[in-house]
Amino acid sequence: MLRVGPLGLGVGIFMLVISWTAIASANSPAPQTYVVNAENNTVTICPMSFDTRYCPDGGVMLRLDVDTREAVELAGFCDSGECFVDECVPAGTYRYGFAEPFECVEEANTDYFSEVTVEDDLGDCTLNPENSGVTPFSGEMAWSDWQTRCWGHYESSEEDDGCRGVGMLSARVLGLNLLVASLALLILWRRRRTT
Repeated sequence: MLRVGPLGLGVGIFMLVISWTAIASANSPAPQTYVVNAENNTVTICPMSFDTRYCPDGGVMLRLDVDTREAVELAGFCDSGECFVDECVPAGTYRYGFAEPFECVEEANTDYFSEVTVEDDLGDCTLNPENSGVTPFSGEMAWSDWQTRCWGHYESSEEDDGCRGVGMLSARVLGLNLLVASLALLILWRRRRTT
């Protein structure tokens, strides 16, 4: 019969933990969010989603000034890659996202917005002739102050009318903790039995 010492058992448990964590993280898809890039006074907003909401038909794109809390609606001006383009943006910190947020999906995290800082002063800026510019947004903001609307593998409830991250990863971590604790108890039991 093969006897495994405490060191060998510890190494085995360590390898099990590492492989379990690698499997859990490898199965996590990219979140539903916005890739936002500021260059001079032009901001490019690329929606990344499962429901193919892109410029210009994805819905109303908003820019929220973090300091003043003023929101404007972007024109449906797009680049060639289906991203929204916001030109002549004054210096400041802004949040960009759809007025009607992405729907929560079980496969991935879902964001209300992404944040970016424009550092350059506006100076003389001219809009592209095809860009009609921004207009004040008069609707109600559907966003929370938290960037993430919900986490993957969520559960909705009538009480919170939203998403809670409970997730597969949390269950795996709990299961792994129980496995390690069980093995530790088994080792202690065997030591007591042999003495």
